[in-house]
Amino acid sequence: MSGKRDFDNSEFKIIAKRYVSIYGETLEKEALSEEVQALKQPEMPDLGRAKKKNSVKVAKYALIAAAVLVVCVLSFVVMATIGSIIKREYVTSDKSSLVEEETVKWEAPNISLVGSRFTVTDTKEDNGKVIYYISDDLGDDVVLTLSSGAENYRDGMHADVYNDKLVYVKSDYGYQLMAYEFDDTLVEISCKYNFDTLKAIDDSLRFDL
Repeated sequence: MSGKRDFDNSEFKIIAKRYVSIYGETLEKEALSEEVQALKQPEMPDLGRAKKKNSVKVAKYALIAAAVLVVCVLSFVVMATIGSIIKREYVTSDKSSLVEEETVKWEAPNISLVGSRFTVTDTKEDNGKVIYYISDDLGDDVVLTLSSGAENYRDGMHADVYNDKLVYVKSDYGYQLMAYEFDDTLVEISCKYNFDTLKAIDDSLRFDL
């Protein structure tokens, strides 16, 4: 054996463990100290990220405001257009009604009777009709009526042809009737006694156009 003490394996292991233990405690303390310092120092805010978030919010609200403005403008334009169309149609319809009224306004034609048998004794207007009271030298009572007509005037009458025109006739107790259309005028001739009187007055009737 030499003068130096030989270390066996067991002693070496003990020394190594003690070193590791002491060094480990030192490292643990240093790590703990760094954590404490980190906790004491406040975390600096990320200004760039916050600024970016604010920019996104502003852009989002700006887009919403722009969309609302566009919807309001479009709604106003649509309502104004609809109002203009309705007003124009109303004015056009009103004008058309006036033109139509002027167009369909009926005026009775003037008449005259040729020959000496019949004479107009009186004339009056009643409910849109012009009524002529005519005396007959043969003693019959004649009434001539001019009007704008009615679609149902043919009811209960018989069709016939006289003086190359279509006429409708009716013979009833107490009067005789003949009716026909002349342009836009309905001509009705009635008498009390003889149907031939109607034919005779139609022969002498002239329309002054």
